[in-house]
Amino acid sequence: MINWRTIHYISYIALIFFAFEPSYLHPDEHFQTFEVLTNYHLGYRTTIPWEFSINPSRSFAILSLIYSPLILLNKFFKFPPIGLLYLFRLQFLVTYFFIAHYTTRILSNNIKKEYTKSLFFIFTSYITWTYQSHSFSNSIETQLLLITLSIIHLILKGKTKTPEYLLTFLLGILIPIGEFNRITFIGFLILPSIKLIKHYWTFKFSALLLVSTIVLISYILILIDTKFFGSDNYIITPLNNLLYNTEIESLQHHGLHPRYTHILINLPQIIGPIIIPFLFRNHYKSSLSYLSVWSGIISLSIFPHQELRFLIPLLPLVSNCIDFQSMENPNTVNRIIKVWIGFNLFFGILMGSLHQRGVLVALEYLRSNNYEGSQIWWKTYKPPTWLLGSTDLNISIDEIQHGNNNLVDLMGAHSSKLVEAISVLGNDIILITPRSSIPILESINKTISYELIWRYHYHLDFDHFDFDDMRTFHPGIDIYSVSLL
Repeated sequence: MINWRTIHYISYIALIFFAFEPSYLHPDEHFQTFEVLTNYHLGYRTTIPWEFSINPSRSFAILSLIYSPLILLNKFFKFPPIGLLYLFRLQFLVTYFFIAHYTTRILSNNIKKEYTKSLFFIFTSYITWTYQSHSFSNSIETQLLLITLSIIHLILKGKTKTPEYLLTFLLGILIPIGEFNRITFIGFLILPSIKLIKHYWTFKFSALLLVSTIVLISYILILIDTKFFGSDNYIITPLNNLLYNTEIESLQHHGLHPRYTHILINLPQIIGPIIIPFLFRNHYKSSLSYLSVWSGIISLSIFPHQELRFLIPLLPLVSNCIDFQSMENPNTVNRIIKVWIGFNLFFGILMGSLHQRGVLVALEYLRSNNYEGSQIWWKTYKPPTWLLGSTDLNISIDEIQHGNNNLVDLMGAHSSKLVEAISVLGNDIILITPRSSIPILESINKTISYELIWRYHYHLDFDHFDFDDMRTFHPGIDIYSVSLL
């Protein structure tokens, strides 16, 4: 007989393990956070993304609130960049651990059987092990959403020693912070807010306090962003983000998806086999968690750009709504949980340990060896250059510069672009590329010479498979010394 309590406790070890694995889930975990802040606070040469340039659509105020204290503190401790990254993952891990435990108790009406079940599914999920410890705005959104729903729950129940005006004031602070963090935040609250509006219709003073606090905090965030971006006009980043995401031409740069992608593809990838007890005769349909799940899915499905990570706030909410009561056969429940464990172990190792892992490892190798020649990154995720900790690095994306200490990000460019980059850069050039690109390198071996100088095996690249050449499925990332023949 499987001891599910033991598995629950083991899951905490998995949470710590994956937080300190150098996996790389998506460029946004670096480029919407550390690339901006280490440039601002530490003077690192980094790539500033479009969200922080013309018509800024990400709030610097929120980044400063979450990340700046630890970055500034590190000026005294002087951890290397990779160490700072792990400190932030530890920060996210600890805050999520306590927030999930505390809010789950509240949302489960402090019924031990209910919140124990919810916590089991939350902490045995690969979403918790991986995405929640990485520096995504979605990870912050999850924590803010859980706290917000808990406060709404306490206000509606009215059975708490905390005065309602204080809960309302806290709610008024959290809503704009959540919205300035991600414009999708309000989407998760639309259906739960219907209950809240009915409550505030009776308590007019609380409604006025809520609106006043939201306006005040929003104004403060707008002022901070306006000052940071040096604008003569008010910078309202959520508005700019919304306008950007309503233009199909803009979203085409990031990929367009069918509007059923979230419900039919992304949600099953997140919750796996527990989609059955979630959808089948669920008696939690009036709960705030259940309403928030469908509120988020429906509102986010309006936009044709739909990534899996947009839905990660749903994992703890779905966990609060797992209904096994309608399943009369206990063997069915045991089978679902066994499949759940296998599902999360598989994706935990795949995404939390191996996915694009070699990019971070290679950057740390170059930093620790003080490499100052030219480096070309090809067929990899965008290299987060802040991990090099360099204040004089020249970063080239569109226009390649001649000289030393250059980093050229070719992404998925054609091999002719690689040859062009080598010809412009001159001498002392290295190429960082996944092992799946070996067939392409061999096709241009009469134009360039390449010599292997470093190899790392534990790297999975899912973006360049070619069924005509099975070598493109080989894991690993390599560094070559390259030159023109």
